[in-house]
Amino acid sequence: MVVNTRIKQGHFVKINPELKKLQTQMDTYRVIAQLAEILIPILAAAGVPEDEIVYMDLLTMDTYVYSEDKVLSGFHTETEMDAVDTFLMKSFQELGLGSPEKSELTVFIAYLRNQILLSKLTPLFQKKCF
Repeated sequence: MVVNTRIKQGHFVKINPELKKLQTQMDTYRVIAQLAEILIPILAAAGVPEDEIVYMDLLTMDTYVYSEDKVLSGFHTETEMDAVDTFLMKSFQELGLGSPEKSELTVFIAYLRNQILLSKLTPLFQKKCF
């Protein structure tokens, strides 16, 4: 894996502390943290730096398949959630799609949450379109 080579060479990622604080609260982070020593065997003895685990967790967001029957943890604050709900409801109305079901909204909520977090990793993440 590329990450193993990078780490063998002593190059570690540095994650913005604000983004790290947000991401370490996510359910996915806890799973990745448990798998980190298996995924990066060369660090098993020394321990995997927290920034590396956060980075792995953020990168897995790029591989998600969004489904109505899967519930991912939502936004971190009530204010963020209210803003997203308002945005989605207005968008559905403006596009003539009617009022969405709660299960439909979970797909959009998870997607928007992940896009916002990935944009905090780097403003260029997923910005190149073909």
